[in-house]
Amino acid sequence: MDWDDLETRREDRLEQAAEVIRLHPLRVLIVSPDHRYRAVVEMLLERRDCCPFGLGSCTDVAATIARERIDVVLVEGEALLREVAHDVALSDAICPPVGVVLVDEAHAPSPPGLRALVKWGDFDELLGAIGDADRARSRPAEQGWTGALGIARAARRS
Repeated sequence: MDWDDLETRREDRLEQAAEVIRLHPLRVLIVSPDHRYRAVVEMLLERRDCCPFGLGSCTDVAATIARERIDVVLVEGEALLREVAHDVALSDAICPPVGVVLVDEAHAPSPPGLRALVKWGDFDELLGAIGDADRARSRPAEQGWTGALGIARAARRS
């Protein structure tokens, strides 16, 4: 067997690798008291073929996650993150795990092990973090993700 045959086999294996195809739009729950921020992010996510839902407070987060089969929760502020974490843990008992992305003001300190994205920062960076959080839902903690909540570490993005 020569090198050309080996290279052809390698290319065939790469072509046969499973590519994940999403059967439904990425469902993102935006939890923010800022109505303008929610409206802008919802509109931008809709343009990227996502299905956004917005809440102005932490009430009904668990119910919305379960009812709408949310994939990722986008939370504004560390204080809301603590409240949402409880509801996410509750929803994990009845539906698949959810990814979590944190956005905050630029001057706000980040929680340990997690970098907060800038609230009105680059949308492509936010969309990348949402995608990372979606993929992180099934990754174990030892691979650089925080585990059960599937919180994507924004610092991992280059």
